[in-house]
Amino acid sequence: PSPSPSQSNGTVTVSGSIVNGQAFLPVIIWQNTAQGWIHETGQALLDTGGTNQNILNGTALTQAGGQDNPGLGTIQQGGIGTGTVTGYYWPQIFVAPLANPQAYFIANQTLTSGLGPLVDQQEILNIGLGTLDHGQFMVHGDTWTWTYTPQG
Repeated sequence: PSPSPSQSNGTVTVSGSIVNGQAFLPVIIWQNTAQGWIHETGQALLDTGGTNQNILNGTALTQAGGQDNPGLGTIQQGGIGTGTVTGYYWPQIFVAPLANPQAYFIANQTLTSGLGPLVDQQEILNIGLGTLDHGQFMVHGDTWTWTYTPQG
C-alpha cells in the first residue's frame, strides 16, 4: 500500500489499498526511554475484526532499543498469528503515519506487546477498534481511508 496523508481542518486522512482482505499503514513508532527517544518503522494492520486494543510487536521494538516496563507485569492475550502469548507493557508510546511522523494517532500511551511469532516481522503494530473508532475508517471497494484528529 502507498498511503498518502492529507491534512485539513485539523484532521489527517491516510489511505491505502486492501490487499488479501487486509489494510496496512506504514507507521513510525516512537518511545521515550530512559536512554532517550527510539523509533521503529514498519507496517501496522488496521484491525477491524473486533479487537479494541492496540498490540505491539515487542521483538521489533526491543531490536530498536525500546523497553517494556517489567514493573507493570504481563498480560496473556490471543496473539495475532498464533495462540495465547504473553504480552508486556510498553510505556510512553507515540505512533504516526510514516509519511506524516508528527500526526500522532497514539500519543504517550502504554501499549502491550503480543503479536504472535508467525506475524511478518514488518508488522510492528495491530491497530484495534479502540483507536480506529476515534476517527472515520471507510472502505471503498479495494481502497480504504481513515480520517482522524491528531493527538498532542
